Amino acid sequence: MKRILLTGIMLLALNFAVNAQEKKRTSVNFYSVELLDEIGATADQKAKVADLMKEFQPKMDEVKKDEGLSADDKKDKIKVLSAERSKKYYQILSVEQKAKLNEIKKELAKNKKEN
Repeated sequence: MKRILLTGIMLLALNFAVNAQEKKRTSVNFYSVELLDEIGATADQKAKVADLMKEFQPKMDEVKKDEGLSADDKKDKIKVLSAERSKKYYQILSVEQKAKLNEIKKELAKNKKEN
């Protein structure tokens, strides 16, 4: 009886160890160098994305600091800026890179549902 119980506990512990090692990503910074490397971005594309971030980050910071705006207005303006930034970001990428990025987005959505 002890042997069966011990075997069951060992199998359960092994199952937890295997699941812990299969940690799947549930978020990613789409403007990071790591992601750009993953989708095969060129040095020129990385520089353009860096310029894009330099263009939009001050605008977003300005909206966040604007005390004259309500929380909802800030959220709306950030949403508009994010959409504009995203549109320009996709214009930088090739068709193949966009496909890879969309696959990563699908993987993230799937992983979030599982967690």
